[in-house]
Amino acid sequence: MDKKLTETLNDVLDTTGDGWAMARVLHEHAHSTTAGQAGQGLSDREFLTIKLVAKFSNQVTQKVLRIIFGIHFGQAGQIVKRLQELDLLKETGRGEPLELTKNGAMKIQELQRIKMSQFGLLMAGLEYEDLVNLKRIMAEIDKTATRLVDERIFGKPASN
Repeated sequence: MDKKLTETLNDVLDTTGDGWAMARVLHEHAHSTTAGQAGQGLSDREFLTIKLVAKFSNQVTQKVLRIIFGIHFGQAGQIVKRLQELDLLKETGRGEPLELTKNGAMKIQELQRIKMSQFGLLMAGLEYEDLVNLKRIMAEIDKTATRLVDERIFGKPASN
């Protein structure tokens, strides 16, 4: 990597880190208030679980949740039970892949918009072109992150 590219990448990482830290402060603050929890109702781990199940169908089990979140089997079971009680995940047998219910599949976009709405304030000053570019950049980041999860969590061979 050439020097200019390396410096620019470091600047982007520094700026992203600053923005991410403040976004997390706002996120934590929203969860510390009853207003922040009332419209949402899902913990971060519960939300991430349904996103994983949607994106990696037939691969996510309670064991995978335990590994990803660094939790005990009982805690993974509590996450799954709560999502089943909310009719977002189907009842599955022990060790079987988790599945979204019909309701879960329909509500995932709504839940994501609720979860991410707190970040809308951070983008309020952006122009249309900036938002279009941000969407394109975030789609590339999502593609790379998805590939890395496939490789590192699910053991898929690295793609070139």
